[in-house]
Amino acid sequence: MSIRHALTVIHAHIILKPIPQLINGKANFNCSTKPNYANSPVDATCTPNAGLSMFKVQSGKKHLMRFINSGTEGILFVSIDNHDVEVVAQDFVPLVPYNTTHVALGVGQRTDVIFYADGTPTDSLWLRVTSGPR
Repeated sequence: MSIRHALTVIHAHIILKPIPQLINGKANFNCSTKPNYANSPVDATCTPNAGLSMFKVQSGKKHLMRFINSGTEGILFVSIDNHDVEVVAQDFVPLVPYNTTHVALGVGQRTDVIFYADGTPTDSLWLRVTSGPR
């Protein structure tokens, strides 16, 4: 690795700080850390610790979910703990459905996945969304 490359990587990490991702408009977030958008035409009201989004799924059935990266920069990685997902559709890409443990979403990209809820009716599953390198 060259010094220039190392400096570029360090510079990128300073600029592209990961921010919390919303799932159905919810996330736990410390509003005191958000930038001031006082002159923005968009309502920038922040609700601290809005809770986590919850979905009901039936055990023993397949479920279709659509993931959307509505951000303006950065790749998101989406996964469901201890479950493979079958990717069945992606924007701009003809594909043959395939199984994977996580899905990478570019800016503005939508991906449809099917997963099988194979636990008991009282189990909880965690949907994880992370930004940056997996």
